[in-house]
Amino acid sequence: MIGTMHVLDTDLDQDLAPFSAFLWQQGVAHRIFEDGGRQVLSVDNPANADEVKRAFDDWRAGRFGLELTPTARKPSRWNLAQLMLAYPIVSSVVLACCLLFPISMGWLASGSGAMQQLLFWPQQAPAVAPGDIGGLVSIFAAQPEFWRLLTPALLHFSIMHIAFNLAIFVFVGRRIEYLLGHGSLVVVVVVTALLSNVAQALWHPDSTFGGLSGVCYGVVAYGWLAARRQGLALWQLPPGLMPALLIMLLLFSTGITEPLGLFVANAAHWGGLVSGLLLASVYLPGPRHG
Repeated sequence: MIGTMHVLDTDLDQDLAPFSAFLWQQGVAHRIFEDGGRQVLSVDNPANADEVKRAFDDWRAGRFGLELTPTARKPSRWNLAQLMLAYPIVSSVVLACCLLFPISMGWLASGSGAMQQLLFWPQQAPAVAPGDIGGLVSIFAAQPEFWRLLTPALLHFSIMHIAFNLAIFVFVGRRIEYLLGHGSLVVVVVVTALLSNVAQALWHPDSTFGGLSGVCYGVVAYGWLAARRQGLALWQLPPGLMPALLIMLLLFSTGITEPLGLFVANAAHWGGLVSGLLLASVYLPGPRHG
């Protein structure tokens, strides 16, 4: 990214987590990644470079210990603005979901018409049988409202639904946007939203569905495979994230939640997972350094 500067590099077995936490508490924006078999630390503001080098040397030499406070400082409004500028794609998706949330929840008296324009199937579209790809193509050829292929991913039907999805998306999506660029995240979001929505529509063509869950499975799968190809230290993804989501997917796919009145769009989740893995297999730009 423009303005970043590589400050130091060290062995891969050097645990930089305490030093990284110390820098964040001092308000020093930075990142740590693997490059050529070494850990590299870069700072967003080159003016911090000398201070960071001195602090690292003092820490390594045992001249001071790292005293970490239990809570980090709250970001200022300016820092929030900087984060939105640094991650415009993540921010745009989050904003779109939040703006559409009152419509998808039915909180607006005038929102029913808008809701109908955001669902997958056009109004008064003929019914199609499960798996009828030809029928789906015919409907959109006759009524080319192609935005419907994507917009269901922005609709959510409970506070827990939107909160969980946005937490996962922000956590992984910002890594994709930061390491691989804005364009890469656009590609991942569009492809996984499209394929997860189509998968769910073909699996249950008579149901209303929505949510960013398919995209979340897509970005996690994409980031998981990217981390293994480019180095986990670079991506800093928790090793248990992918297994946990996969266990949830397998469990929900059994229909265990349906007796409780919770109908999960499992086809969308599978579509996002598979499309994310396939996309990372064929489209994985190299990480940006600086």
